[in-house]
Amino acid sequence: MRVRPLAAQAAPHAASPPAPGSPAPPGAANGDDATQDDVALVLQNVLDREQAMATEQQLRLQVQRATFDEAAAERAELERECNLLQSMFQQQAKDEDEVVKKWIALI
Repeated sequence: MRVRPLAAQAAPHAASPPAPGSPAPPGAANGDDATQDDVALVLQNVLDREQAMATEQQLRLQVQRATFDEAAAERAELERECNLLQSMFQQQAKDEDEVVKKWIALI
């Protein structure tokens, strides 16, 4: 995100100074206060945007973590099932070997 310099953000409507000898516009005595208020407002807006972006990024990270956790849990469950099936097949093969040995012993 590109941020404009504070001077450009603070007073985009700033006019050129009045000509010498011309009367001051109404409220000119509070010009410094108005400029400080403008700067404070701009800074607050920047901080609000930064905070909103940080919050959005945190939400995206939470979703990403939750998705990863779900995928990891699913993979772990599949690995447990695979290991169980493998153990069952090995036990079945051992049992079949015993039966074959007994048949051979009978002959």
